[in-house]
Amino acid sequence: MNLLEVIGALAGFLTTFGFEPQVIKTRRMHSARDFSWPTLLMFCAGLALWLA
Repeated sequence: MNLLEVIGALAGFLTTFGFEPQVIKTRRMHSARDFSWPTLLMFCAGLALWLA
């Protein structure tokens, strides 16, 4: 795999599974009131990699 394929695969992984921390937090707390910062960071990192 070349560098572009690695970046694309990582971007796809982060944007696909970026909402998983929010789902875990919501299920654990039984509330969607709080926001999961790892969700935001993973999703933004994935979007930045798509732009790269």
